Amino acid sequence: MPSLFYNIMVAAAFFAYLSGIAFNRQARRGHARFLSCLALALTLAAALAGVLENFRLPVYGLYETSLHMALVLGVCLEFSAHRPGMARLWYPGRILAAALLGLAWTAAGEFRFDFYIYHSLTVQLFFFLRITAAGLALFAFLLFATAWTDTFFKKVRNDAIAMKQGVNALVAAGIVFLSAELSGTLWCMRGWGDIWHWSANFFESAALFLLLMLPLHVPGGLKRNMANAWVGMVCTLLMVLAVAVP
Repeated sequence: MPSLFYNIMVAAAFFAYLSGIAFNRQARRGHARFLSCLALALTLAAALAGVLENFRLPVYGLYETSLHMALVLGVCLEFSAHRPGMARLWYPGRILAAALLGLAWTAAGEFRFDFYIYHSLTVQLFFFLRITAAGLALFAFLLFATAWTDTFFKKVRNDAIAMKQGVNALVAAGIVFLSAELSGTLWCMRGWGDIWHWSANFFESAALFLLLMLPLHVPGGLKRNMANAWVGMVCTLLMVLAVAVP
């Protein structure tokens, strides 16, 4: 499939998000919601086209990583839009999704080269689930950032709602990340005949999982919501950067 198709799809999704943001600023909520859903549909179409063209799931690479993270973030935003306290995510969430699509647009249609190991489903799942976990962690980052600003600036007192949703997103990211590690274990077993070979990659995996779990174990004696939110922001952002910039 020509790269022009991916350029058009990603660019259309990018501008749909920007237009939705502009309409929302004008209090035209219906148009804004339609454009946000349209952007998500275009992102999904571009992602599915890539899977069908390459006969595999997304793996590391600027285009594939950015596009899939934008898709995961967009799904999280749309499915949580009607929950209490989530309206404040509308602008930062769509801006972040548009930024990811902007990154994908710079490399639209540039898929990772056809390396022989990508023919294995366990290898595909390892990378695919890691990128999915990063998208969920990015959603958790937005929620923790909302909780932190609510607590720090005392503008509104819905920090507990944002914290609860952030913890839920963080737990989901942890489960998906561990599923990726399980796929990596099966990959290791098939490739080297063993389930564990300590290396820099395994050290990185352990560090990323500890980053995801750290916000769930902040001592209760601290200003709990503010400390949890700040630690959650830092840890989720570091995890996202580690996956997005391998």
